[in-house]
Amino acid sequence: MTATSGRIGRRTLAGLLPLAAPALAQPAWPDRPVRLLVGFAPGGTADVIARLLAGALQPRLGQPLVIENRSGAAGMLALQQAAHAAPDGATFAYANIGQVVLTPLLQPRIAALDPARELLPVAHAVNIPFCIGCSAALPCTTLAEFLALARAQPGAMNYGSSGVGQMTHVAVELLRARTGIELTHVPFRSGAQAVQEMAAGRIQLAMEALSVLRGPAEAGQVRILAIAGASRSSQAPEVPTAAEAGVADFVVSGWQGFFAPTGLPTPILTRFAGLVREALDSPAVRNSFAQQGFEPGPGDAAAFASFVAAERARWTAVVQQAGIRAE
Repeated sequence: MTATSGRIGRRTLAGLLPLAAPALAQPAWPDRPVRLLVGFAPGGTADVIARLLAGALQPRLGQPLVIENRSGAAGMLALQQAAHAAPDGATFAYANIGQVVLTPLLQPRIAALDPARELLPVAHAVNIPFCIGCSAALPCTTLAEFLALARAQPGAMNYGSSGVGQMTHVAVELLRARTGIELTHVPFRSGAQAVQEMAAGRIQLAMEALSVLRGPAEAGQVRILAIAGASRSSQAPEVPTAAEAGVADFVVSGWQGFFAPTGLPTPILTRFAGLVREALDSPAVRNSFAQQGFEPGPGDAAAFASFVAAERARWTAVVQQAGIRAE
């Protein structure tokens, strides 16, 4: 190589170094406060869990994690704002299965977005297994006995829910599909109201979280027949799973997790999901979840994306089979 060519090569290389420097000097994330959009008013289950997780996440982020409650449109307002935010790691949403799967499926005009296309699953935070509860006035103590009663009088017994198209509605429709029983749906304004009516004996069945059913069960007003989880709850170890009670392939939970605008850079996605995993492993979060019968999610982004896609496909099939129309 000649001296001239060497000088040209060095000049060319030197000229390229300033171009490469910005790529090597990417700012650390997060470099400013991060906001977490929650689609429900303060005090609800999603808000309480989001705040618990935020408390464990903030020290790990090294920046303030600011919760913004954006209630409205069945929880969809928060997701709409998240979807339209810049995908720079400054905005995340905390959402549940109703917002991400059921409302877009049954009420697309209210949803006003397609979560499958406009939101990126980041981390699976929690599973809240549903329980199958019946009125204590019924002459049954097991799920098998309830199913026998229902089959003996098709359509005569009622079940309550928190509204048409809500998780407490489609969950019982899945139970009907798995068992072939016929029940009459009675929608209420809330799941708590449905449980109150079941405790009073005016409806016969409802599905809700263990934390909602536990009080009436301890008061002898309702019976918890089975838990729709993959395993028994440490908070009610005497209650069998649906599979143990004779209904296979019946796992239902009101899951929740973190989402981001589509286009979030992979390094930020991976880091935030890892921080969620650390938060879920913290003693404060694990103890709180255990006391309420909640199950921590895996916190992995890829696994959560696959899980959400599978849930969307599963509940679409249930809704179509049951002919549920919320609009």
